Amino acid sequence: MSVVALCSAKRSPGVSTLTCALGAVWPAGRQVYVAECDPSGGDLAVRFGLNPRRGMTSLILARRQRGEGVIELSPHLQPLPGGLEVLVGPMGPDAATALDQELAKLPESLFPLEADTIVDCGRVLPSAAGQRTVLERADKILVLASADSSCLAHARWALERMGTVVGRPDATGLVLTGEKQFSANEVSETLGVEIYGNIPHDPRGAAAACGVPSRAGAFARSSLIAAARGIVHRILPPDASDVGVRDSQRRDARAPSPAAKGHSRRQRRADVEPLTDIQSSDEAPPRLVSHEPSGLDGARSPGSGRESMEVRGK
Repeated sequence: MSVVALCSAKRSPGVSTLTCALGAVWPAGRQVYVAECDPSGGDLAVRFGLNPRRGMTSLILARRQRGEGVIELSPHLQPLPGGLEVLVGPMGPDAATALDQELAKLPESLFPLEADTIVDCGRVLPSAAGQRTVLERADKILVLASADSSCLAHARWALERMGTVVGRPDATGLVLTGEKQFSANEVSETLGVEIYGNIPHDPRGAAAACGVPSRAGAFARSSLIAAARGIVHRILPPDASDVGVRDSQRRDARAPSPAAKGHSRRQRRADVEPLTDIQSSDEAPPRLVSHEPSGLDGARSPGSGRESMEVRGK
C-alpha cells in the first residue's frame, strides 16, 4: 500500500482540504486513512468537532508505551461524516511541535502497511525533523502551490528540498491551485516537475470538505471532487479499484437535471484542464458528506493544558 504526503511552500493553498478530498474519493477497494502531521497544528478536530487528543497524539503515546511491534490503529481513528477515517493531529503549535519531535525519533513508519495513508504535512519547515521523516518515507509527495510567480518561486524551493530529502525525483509532483497566471505546461517545463492536477476555485466544494454542512449530491459533483478524482487516477496504478466510495458507504444522491449535468460537464472541462479520466457526475457520492454544525465546543483553547503535555508524555 502507499503513503502519499501533501505539503506546501508558503501561504495556505488548501493542503488539508485536498487531503480530505483525496481520501473521500480514494478507490473503494482500498483501505485508506488520513493523518495530520502538520508541525504548525492540525485543523480537522476543530472543523469536524473531533477529539484532538485521539489520533496522532494517542498513537504516538501507544507506540512509546509498547515499543516495537504492531500497534492497533482503530482506537486512534475517528470517522468524518461519510465514513472517511482520520488520525487527527494536535491543534496548537506547541503540541504539534512536540508531536513532530516524536515522529523524528521513530525507527520505522508509524502507518500500517495494509492500508493507504494520505498525510497532511502542512507547510514545509526546514526545522521540522518529524515532517522530514514522514516525507522521506512517503511513496509520493504532492506539493501544492498557486500558479503565480511568487508562489511558484517558493514552490521551486520546496521541490528542490523534496529532491534533497527524498532523493527520488519521480516521487514528487506539483498540484496547482486557484486562478492560473501560468499554464500547467509552462510551470512543468520551468520547474521540471510533473503536474498532477489543477484545483479550481471552488469555494462551496472547499467549504464542504472543511466541514461546512452542504448537500451531499452537490459536493459529489463539485469541481473540487472532480479534480481530486483526477489526481487519484494519476497517483495510483491503472489496475487500482474504481475511484469512489466503499460499497458500505454508498448512498443515493439526488440526480441532477439534464441541464445541470450539461453545465457540470462544461464547467469541469473549463476548470479542471488538463486532468483526464475524470469520472462522470452521476457517481456515488464520496465518503465525506455534510454534517450538523458542532458549534464552538471543538474550538477550546488549541494547544493548551493537557493537550500540549500529553504529547510529551511521561
